[in-house]
Amino acid sequence: MMLNIFSFLRRGLQMRRNFSTTCTTLGTRGEKLQADAALCTRDKRPENGADEQPCLSDVYKNSTRAKRRQADVPLCGRSMVEMLGVLAIIGVLSIGAMSGYSKAMFKYKLNKQTEQTNTIISALFRYQTELRLSPHTADSLQQTELIPILKKLNEIPPEMFITNNDTYVNDVFNTQCHAYHRTDNRAGNKNEYIAYRCTLEREEYGFEICQNLYNIAKEWRQDINSVATVAYQGDDYDKTATYYGDKFCFGNRNCLKDLKLDDLDQICRVEKNSDHYSIQIVIADSAS
Repeated sequence: MMLNIFSFLRRGLQMRRNFSTTCTTLGTRGEKLQADAALCTRDKRPENGADEQPCLSDVYKNSTRAKRRQADVPLCGRSMVEMLGVLAIIGVLSIGAMSGYSKAMFKYKLNKQTEQTNTIISALFRYQTELRLSPHTADSLQQTELIPILKKLNEIPPEMFITNNDTYVNDVFNTQCHAYHRTDNRAGNKNEYIAYRCTLEREEYGFEICQNLYNIAKEWRQDINSVATVAYQGDDYDKTATYYGDKFCFGNRNCLKDLKLDDLDQICRVEKNSDHYSIQIVIADSAS
C-alpha cells in the first residue's frame, strides 16, 4: 500500500515538473520574439527607405503562434486551488495510513497477549505437581498465589510486572491476571484446582480480549480442564459459559473443540452487562 502511495506522489511531482518546464519554455519564446522585433527595427532596417513590413510580419506570425501555445496553459504557477487539492490528497492518504497502522498494532498486541498467556500456562503445567503440594486444612478454603513462585523460577516475562505487587501480572493490554492453587475442604470432599484468571474491565478492546483468551484456551483443549467466564455485579458473581477440554468433556457439557465464532460473540457481548468479569482457565481440577 505504501509503495502505491509513494508511486502516486512521485508521478504527481513529475507532472508538476513537466508543467513548470512548459511554462519556462513559453516565457523564453516570448522574450525571444520581443528581441526579434527590436532587431528588425534597429539592426536590420532596410536601406534606401525600403519597406520594413516583411521582417515585422514574420515576427508577428511567430508571436501569434506563441500566444496560441500560451492559451493552452492558462496559468504558469501554483494556484490556491491546486495547493488545497494537494493538501487534501495528502490528508486522505495520511488517514488511511494511520488506520492501517492502528490495525497492525492491535493485531501485534493480540499475538503478544497470546505469547504471554501461553508462557504462563505452559509453566503451570510443568510445575503443577510441585505447585499442588501446599498444606491442606480440614473444613477450610485455602488459596495460594502462584505468580510469586513462577517469578522466582524465571518463568514469567519481566515486562508483565509493571507494579511492585508480585501477586499479579499485566499483559500487553494492561489486563490484570493472576494464577492460584485453591483447595476447598469445607464440604468434606476435597476440591482442588490450579487456575489462571484475567480480569477484564469495561474498556475499548474488552470484547476482542475476551475472544482471544477463549481462543487460547481452545488451543490448549487437549490438556486443560475448562475455561469459564465469571461475571460480577457488586459483591455477587455468576460463573457462566463454561467450556471443557477434551479429557473432561462428556455428558451435556459444552466442549472447547465445538466452540465457534458465533458462540464467542454471544459469550463476550453478554458479559458486558456486568460491572466487570474474569476469564478463568482451569489447568487441573481434582473434582472433574
